[in-house]
Amino acid sequence: MSRSRGSYFDLFDIERVEVVKGPQSTLFGTAAAIGAISVITNKPEPGISGEASFSYGNLDLIESQGFINVGNDIIAGRFAYSVKQRDGFIANDFPGPGSLDPSEFGDALNGQDVLAFRASLRFTPNEDLTVDLIGSFDQQKPPGTAFVSGTFPGLDGDTNIFNGATLSGSPQSEEILGGTELGLDREVFDINLTIAYDFNEQWKLTTITNYREFDSVEVFDADGSAAPYLEFTEDSVGDQWSQEVRLNYEGEGLAAFFGGSYFHEDGTQRIPFATEEGVFLTCFTDALFGSPLGSCVAPDGSVPALNTTSLLTGGFLSAIPYSQVTGNTGSFDIWSLYGDATVNVTDRLEVSLGMRYVNESRTSGAFAEITDSQLAPILLDSGVPGAADLAGALSFLSLGEVNTNGEVLDVSQDYSDWLLRANVLYRLTDDISFYATAGRGRRSDVIDVMTANMREINGNTVTVPPFADATFIPAEIIWNYEGGIKGNFFDNRLFATVGIFYQDYENFQVTIPDPDNVGMFIPSSASGATNWGVETDFSAQVTEEFQLFGNAAYIDAEINDDPQNGNLAGQRFRLQPRWAAALGALYEQDLTDDVAVIGSLTWTFEGQKFFEQPNVAGVEEDSYSLVNARLGLKDTDDGWQVEAFVNNMFDKEYLIDGGNTGGLFGRPTFIPGAPRIYGIELTGRF
Repeated sequence: MSRSRGSYFDLFDIERVEVVKGPQSTLFGTAAAIGAISVITNKPEPGISGEASFSYGNLDLIESQGFINVGNDIIAGRFAYSVKQRDGFIANDFPGPGSLDPSEFGDALNGQDVLAFRASLRFTPNEDLTVDLIGSFDQQKPPGTAFVSGTFPGLDGDTNIFNGATLSGSPQSEEILGGTELGLDREVFDINLTIAYDFNEQWKLTTITNYREFDSVEVFDADGSAAPYLEFTEDSVGDQWSQEVRLNYEGEGLAAFFGGSYFHEDGTQRIPFATEEGVFLTCFTDALFGSPLGSCVAPDGSVPALNTTSLLTGGFLSAIPYSQVTGNTGSFDIWSLYGDATVNVTDRLEVSLGMRYVNESRTSGAFAEITDSQLAPILLDSGVPGAADLAGALSFLSLGEVNTNGEVLDVSQDYSDWLLRANVLYRLTDDISFYATAGRGRRSDVIDVMTANMREINGNTVTVPPFADATFIPAEIIWNYEGGIKGNFFDNRLFATVGIFYQDYENFQVTIPDPDNVGMFIPSSASGATNWGVETDFSAQVTEEFQLFGNAAYIDAEINDDPQNGNLAGQRFRLQPRWAAALGALYEQDLTDDVAVIGSLTWTFEGQKFFEQPNVAGVEEDSYSLVNARLGLKDTDDGWQVEAFVNNMFDKEYLIDGGNTGGLFGRPTFIPGAPRIYGIELTGRF
């Protein structure tokens, strides 16, 4: 999956989830630079079966998931679905875009509205041929994201980010931003055809053909206040298709696979922006220069900045709406050849080696529809002291882009590389194994394009027609080294692992605020970074009815403390706590021959983490723990079950993100995590 806006899919009717650490380029490609998560869905099977679950809880939570399977030994079909709806848990005390009347209230934010289904068909005309055709559709239409301001007070004068939001949107929302309400509307469609043919007991051919597309529109209030200051839409569309052909060999003492793949993607992202010029000028100068025009948002949450335009123009204009559209495009063609072999050197020693050659053709583009400020010339003609400086501040309305009248300006480049992995496994006994692995991963080169019209010619800076101003960020290369021990103990009642890893990054890619253009993120590159840590996990069957499991990790991930890395030197990776741990228990006990009691309890812990690079004090999350629990009854033949559940049992307040677009303008916003959610779930099977 590529592009964050198109990577979403709901987890339902899942057979298993596989997680592998470290570069996995030989099988999963260049995107698996530090690991891979592989989700395997349930496939159609002979017979008739089905399942449906229904949940109801607080915040008007309604969820349902299920499947129906019909088939025989030759052809079988399966249809699965998931529906999730829940009110938002962050009250918004503003009515929404297009209105400045606080007597009405908008929808609560951070809600849930998901519809997803998957149709699968399996054709097995003989024991050697298996054809799987899978189509899936995911739709999300939740209310707006709660980008709660950490600076601007709400209408009640409160700045506690967990007490609600005051998100206004824009009076131009429908016309410019494309929606009358804050919220997300995203659709993702995927179809996959996999054909597997066994030539004989040793050789197997697999082909995988995939097409995926997405359309995502989100209207959001980036400043997190009642002021119509930073109102944006992210309008993204994209499609991708891929083809892979792989041969597998399984012989005595040797297992191997080799093949090739091709991947193509096209994507476009439009970013409409709306504001009011007086509000923008007041808020912007307040953040940078300390209130030359007064406070952007008053202590009681009102917006005196709405009167700024009138004051600056002597009452000539009461409001000056401003809007623009910027955007970017990307097109990628990637083909590769790969191979991997595992040799049993002895009955105890196993050695694996794999390589992949990758070739990329990448094209990145940018476009802009920039309008000129109406307030700036009025200020310049006004004779007001300092008016020229204020007019200059309005130049930041362009967000660093130059008008191309919607024309896409692009740049292309080709890249290639070799990637590899090596692994050694030694079975000390039938139950205890040591392993060591090394791998080279790669995060692709970045071509960052902005529109520009100024060039240096013969020592002079001159204005020229708009062109694609490209910054080339080299590929991030990672070497991963890991070793550890895995073992089963006490007649397989205890499984435990301990591993230590070290990762060395070259050209560590980061996304940072643009020092030359306030309000813009830009990709950048640090000279290097290191990440090392220790991980352990266990699963123990304490009794026949009671199971314990858990894991813990210490991870030290930092950009190298080199002077050439500037303000990134010594900074921790974003979203990376030093400590993380989890502990859980499963319980099942027969009450009668027909009914059993079931339960689960999980505790998860995350240490302090930063949301931005460079790390920003105050834009971080301290350590916190969450507890989830389930308790219920079930049919011992698995025909039905009923469970009560509670997530975030102790109603812990915590953050899932911070900084965001508002942080680029000196006004960071924060997204709170979900509060206590509880309910009951009924499940039936046949």
